[in-house]
Amino acid sequence: MSIDRFKNLLFWRYQYVKRKALKDYTADWRTIVQQVCAWEDEGLKGDTHRYVSNALLSQLQFGESSFDLSSVPSDILSTYRHYVGLSARYGYYLLDIVQEDNSLDLIKYVNENDSTPPPPIPFVQQDPWESFVMKMITVEMHDVEYHPVGDKQVNESLNQASQVIVDGFKASAAVEDSYSEELNRKDKVERLSLRELVVEKYIEGNKGNMDIPTADRNELIKSYNKVFPSSFRVDSNLQRAAALYLWDCAQNSEKSWDGAVRKIREIWKPDLEGNPVEKQFGEWVSKTERCIEMGQVLSIVSRP
Repeated sequence: MSIDRFKNLLFWRYQYVKRKALKDYTADWRTIVQQVCAWEDEGLKGDTHRYVSNALLSQLQFGESSFDLSSVPSDILSTYRHYVGLSARYGYYLLDIVQEDNSLDLIKYVNENDSTPPPPIPFVQQDPWESFVMKMITVEMHDVEYHPVGDKQVNESLNQASQVIVDGFKASAAVEDSYSEELNRKDKVERLSLRELVVEKYIEGNKGNMDIPTADRNELIKSYNKVFPSSFRVDSNLQRAAALYLWDCAQNSEKSWDGAVRKIREIWKPDLEGNPVEKQFGEWVSKTERCIEMGQVLSIVSRP
């Protein structure tokens, strides 16, 4: 699976889950986010809300955390409890859920870049293995650290498994020549390439000599397949962006259907190959509604 496929699929998952969550939106969500973001720990390099959220979740679950929560003002910490509760319910930090975005600008971005923006880092999923797979990919797209949350034993097992895979990669004579340059580069794209190669090598059966429990391998493979379904098509990005814009317009009564379609056609020119007909727009929006209801990246474009 290519880097773009990871990025695109997790981006659309976030967009669908976000809109599902916003159906429950109340005005106090934005107030909670404002209060949480009003306090910054200078030592956390602008990443305070994720450090504190993960630390608080760890303390609530296990009675301890690696971050000293006594440094957080008591009124802010009280608000964080609400913040963490809502973030855990939807699987993404509340800040990312209430973040306003413009789906028409998204069409322009996808059309110009032939890809999506990077997805935000998820908070925690009900399945800690699924959380690991998603975070393992997304943290490499951002200049932040990985703060594991979830079951302690599972996190320790997963982190150990990841290190074993990396060590196995570096020691493997079969890949040493072809990937030695990538392994030694510091640049973020190459680090992402390495992580992608690690995951693919693990999933594709190149793990016979790696001392990882079979149960762990099976759980990671199962979670990988759930997060990255084979039905996802990278070439559906423009269709997904257009359908999301039409869905948003319908929800917000922002524009008539015809007006929204005209806006799309200003970007997705009618003379370009693959420009959709009216019927296709309707089908894509219907399937987008299903993606939002399920909080999953389902197929919206029929295979030829």
